[in-house]
Amino acid sequence: MQRSGLLQRIPMKDRIFAVFVVAVIVFIAIQAVFGLSVYYVHFVSNLLIFGIASMSFNLLYGYGGLLSLATAGYYMVGAYGGMLAIRYIGNNFYIGLLGSLVTTAVFSFIVGAVATRIRGVYFFLITFGFSMLPYLLIRGPTREITGGQTGMHMRVLPSFFFDLKNTYYYFFFILVLLIAVYILLRYIIASPFGRNLRCIKENELKLSSLGYNIWWNKTLAVIISGTLTGFAGYLYLLKNLSISPVLGTYFMSAKVVLCTLIGGLSTFVGPLVGALVWYLIEEFLVQPGFLEIILGCALVIVILRFPQGIVGEFLKSMELKKKG
Repeated sequence: MQRSGLLQRIPMKDRIFAVFVVAVIVFIAIQAVFGLSVYYVHFVSNLLIFGIASMSFNLLYGYGGLLSLATAGYYMVGAYGGMLAIRYIGNNFYIGLLGSLVTTAVFSFIVGAVATRIRGVYFFLITFGFSMLPYLLIRGPTREITGGQTGMHMRVLPSFFFDLKNTYYYFFFILVLLIAVYILLRYIIASPFGRNLRCIKENELKLSSLGYNIWWNKTLAVIISGTLTGFAGYLYLLKNLSISPVLGTYFMSAKVVLCTLIGGLSTFVGPLVGALVWYLIEEFLVQPGFLEIILGCALVIVILRFPQGIVGEFLKSMELKKKG
């Protein structure tokens, strides 16, 4: 009974996240025990990295009601910021991390400071414009140092306390970081700032009439979301050892939005579930060239049948069951 009571005190969304983490660990353990191909370890690692970016986006959209298309820009700036710091300052993990976080924080502050002064569809459009800025700069004026269209490649991995080349070590490293980001985002939403952010989504004018600085709250949300997305971009760099302007195309931003809608906006585990669905369809069910068509149809079905997303609808059904 005591165990059951303790379990009941854990929010259902956190229990779903725990199930997701355990399922991933079990899958990788099976891979290791039976000596199967490490391809699927790489597959899951890329999924977790994308999951960090998706959860970061949901801080803005799911809780703040700010539909942003700048995700690809943050992701690219984080990856390139880390790469340039490693190449031109020092081949060290922490130097690259600092370069990634600083450049993304500065870029996201610029985006937030400008975009949050307007509302609605105009916020959506201006963030889309900012998302294309790094893409155009890397392919154009800065191509001499960024490699332009061919991108940049890492020949020697930066020094760290374990071998970053070890596929399994790096997987568990990413998994720990995913859990840390999830806990951080849950803490942020439970804080006074998080409550302000949710109030902005529900009734921005009322919160403003109470004397709260709406512009700063929105800008801070953009900075946090953008910096964490840039951090995911840096992890992608270390995982794949190369980056190119393809990271910054609009499809990356659209993919994050679609995964969030499919998984659900009501919790941070929703984007993870949506990303899992996306990756499984992309990897196993869809022939090249048909991905966008299949996913577009899937999105229509989800919106019509599961308007709150997979996780959102599940949580809603659990609430109804409790009341019933």
